[in-house]
Amino acid sequence: VLLFFTPRGRVANWTGWTMLGLSKDGWSAVHVNLGIVVVLVAAVHLVFNWTKFWGYIKKKASFALNLKWEMLAAALLAAVVLAGAVYGVPPFSTVMALNQQIKDSWEGGASDAPAPHAEEFSLERLAAGLHLSAGQIVEALREEGFDVAGTTATVGQIAEANGVTPRDLHAAITKRFPEASRGGQGKGPGRG
Repeated sequence: VLLFFTPRGRVANWTGWTMLGLSKDGWSAVHVNLGIVVVLVAAVHLVFNWTKFWGYIKKKASFALNLKWEMLAAALLAAVVLAGAVYGVPPFSTVMALNQQIKDSWEGGASDAPAPHAEEFSLERLAAGLHLSAGQIVEALREEGFDVAGTTATVGQIAEANGVTPRDLHAAITKRFPEASRGGQGKGPGRG
């Protein structure tokens, strides 16, 4: 449910978005790992109860009419959900439109990013997109009090090491180089 309401990855990573203390990657990890646990528990449960399960199936098969209606209802429901999702018909399209509206509502926080997923850029790549040298960016960040190990580190790694968001690092750069706020006046990655 929480993943339905999270921002897109580029927004979450740029702004340092969290919910209940977990980042989007954290919630994704919880989702995947709990999903695996549920599948494993269901499989173990089925193995330990195979005799009872198989007996139930055989018993229902003897009442062929009941089994057919149950199977038909389950198959129809699955087909309706699958077709509704694939072809984008209401109410399935409405649910997805709501999801897009929620994700779009978070976009304001990442509008100052020089490019999508800029947090994954090394300082060298970021500098090239901003029409600056990596040395200029390192100098600007250090003057703002950030520890910068080198120009091959990513913006995200430097932000994490300094306990800030990638957005904060970019703000420090644009404070020194205002022209960098628009990716080199509209010529940066993802802006032209």
